[in-house]
Amino acid sequence: MNKKNIASFILISALCLSSTFRTESIEAFEPGDLIISNTFDDPNEIGCLYPMGFVTLELDTANGNNSTSSIKITDRTESWNGAGIFDHPDIVPGNTYEISAYVFHYSDKNEDLLWTMKTVKSDASTSYNTIIKNDTPPMTWTKIGGTFTIPIDVSQYAVYIESSANTMDICIDDITITLVEQGETIVSEETTKATEKITEATKETTASTQEMSKTQATTPETSKSSKSDSDITDIPESNSDNNNSWSVIFPLALIALTIITILIIYLIKNNKINFIRPGAKDSLTGVFSKEEYNKKIKALSVSQSMYKELYIAVCDVCFMKTINESFGYGTGDEALTKCARILSKIVGMNGHVYRTDGGTFVCISKLPFRNRIETEFDTESHKNKQYPFFIAAGFSFSREDNRTDINTLIQRAENEMQSNKAVIKSGCSNIEQKYKIKIINK
Repeated sequence: MNKKNIASFILISALCLSSTFRTESIEAFEPGDLIISNTFDDPNEIGCLYPMGFVTLELDTANGNNSTSSIKITDRTESWNGAGIFDHPDIVPGNTYEISAYVFHYSDKNEDLLWTMKTVKSDASTSYNTIIKNDTPPMTWTKIGGTFTIPIDVSQYAVYIESSANTMDICIDDITITLVEQGETIVSEETTKATEKITEATKETTASTQEMSKTQATTPETSKSSKSDSDITDIPESNSDNNNSWSVIFPLALIALTIITILIIYLIKNNKINFIRPGAKDSLTGVFSKEEYNKKIKALSVSQSMYKELYIAVCDVCFMKTINESFGYGTGDEALTKCARILSKIVGMNGHVYRTDGGTFVCISKLPFRNRIETEFDTESHKNKQYPFFIAAGFSFSREDNRTDINTLIQRAENEMQSNKAVIKSGCSNIEQKYKIKIINK
């Protein structure tokens, strides 16, 4: 492959690479496609819904629309408390969707039930829009549906069921979301600028390469023949080739470096990757360390404006002393890393997980996670038969219109975790006999 072909290949590759991060989302669905369909006949399907506020979501196996099961929302203390869908990977900003569900409420009169859309922009400004409001009779399954378009400039969104006044229990069943219309492709301003810079640099390099090739092609032969033989032999031919090669490779290498730099900046800005300094992560579990946790709490204590909505979970691995003494410290480490792995999977890119002390972990997230944490740990506790794996958990929540100090939030979650831990221990008083534990006397 000659130099010109090599240059062309690298330039085309650069353009292809730049195009790989032009869009933040690639919509694979067509209008009319069903995006979500949950009948809640399977207990695992509760995962499509997340709590809105300090509510409890549970599978109600005695009441359903076309079956015997639905999702029941209890412990509603405010009318906006409910359940909904948060940042679903297949529901893309810019598109229009139709949502519907059957609802059932335990009241003695008609109540207004609503589908509401909450959106949060990159500057943390929050908006609430009513998708549909229905005057719904009590103790009867009623279908509520409407269309909504997620603004293209949002960073987070939620679509959820709530009531306009009372706080009665609500059941939801047969949720469907269908794509109605595709909007414009989501392209961030930073990515657009980065792509423009790459394109401009590519054009400049292409022009430079073409000019260099043209100059080499039009060099008069007389300029070579005017030199004496001794002058020509003084300059090795290989050096001349190397100089020409570097004149092509250097600008192309510069373009590649620029592309990589822009890509890294883009990924950092969009929270796709993080550069973690040494000591920021716990060496055993891989989550953030206690030092980083203290820094985070201090920052949130100084400025509550850093968050508009915040979800806290304090989790503790129960029976750590028993596990270490009876099964060995390697098994104890396994229990800790398993807990950290589950929490990290649930929190994802929406927040951070910190190991604060021994078997205690704290999760700080921008999105709710209570139902998923309780479900995941309950499943794991039933799976494991080799050693007792039980996680006590407590939760707290704060939002802009009823903001709570971060230390109060942590203490509230800590208190609930301690209560949950007492319940677990009282229910497992014979844990040593159950797992045939022989305590090692030290």
